[in-house]
Amino acid sequence: MHPICNKLSKKKEPVYVDNTENTAISLGTIATGEEGWKNVRYNLERLTPGEHQVYLALTADNAETVKTEAKAVTFTKKAAEPTFELTAQNVTVQLPAEKIEIAVTVKNTSEVAAQNVVLNLWNNGVIATQTIDALAAGEEKEVTFTFPIAAYETGTASFFVQVAGQAQTEVSVTFKEEPVPEVIDLAITAIQGSLSLDVETNYLTLFVQNNGNVDVNDAPVTMYAGEAVLGSGTVSAKAGESGMCTIAIATDVLAAGELEVKAVVTV
Repeated sequence: MHPICNKLSKKKEPVYVDNTENTAISLGTIATGEEGWKNVRYNLERLTPGEHQVYLALTADNAETVKTEAKAVTFTKKAAEPTFELTAQNVTVQLPAEKIEIAVTVKNTSEVAAQNVVLNLWNNGVIATQTIDALAAGEEKEVTFTFPIAAYETGTASFFVQVAGQAQTEVSVTFKEEPVPEVIDLAITAIQGSLSLDVETNYLTLFVQNNGNVDVNDAPVTMYAGEAVLGSGTVSAKAGESGMCTIAIATDVLAAGELEVKAVVTV
């Protein structure tokens, strides 16, 4: 606004910028010998940056112009700046992993082209930066941030992508531990004991080693001599540990001679 003083009485006074009428103001009634003032608002939409002459034409009641005052005013008009819109999808990362990838779409929502658009990825400070060399008005491009995984635990962390200090979007990254597949690996390591026809009941002891990552509880065990079943029982062993079970064998199922005994564990 530019204050202009005068000593005239008028209802409407036109204001000119570079000889083009811009607006009109009412000064009201000013008594002889007094001063009056008005704040004039200039419409700068049609002006280019630089120096312009502003004129105030004061006109008497009989439409006779009695005074014209000119003021040189310099208008500084900022160039139009691009504006942006960011969109991104949330991410799930299976641990263990070596890196994280976050894809972001950047759209120039203005009517002017953008150059060297800098995007920063934040999580307790800037952790990655990407630059788009050029983005035309209305154009959109996708950029991908790839960075090493730090000491992130299972759960969700918030990351923020910012562009040109004016647009921001949040990306939620969920960290999940890769489920460990169950491995059942039970190995028979030994069968100990002896068989005799002179006793009513014989006993053989079976030893197993659990090489898997799952505890085995009460796994059925069957002992055979050829195709004949000698006896049965159950065996248990924690993951990574050994176990044993003793099986009673009735003498009446045995026959004189050499027997080949085998055991089968069902898991």
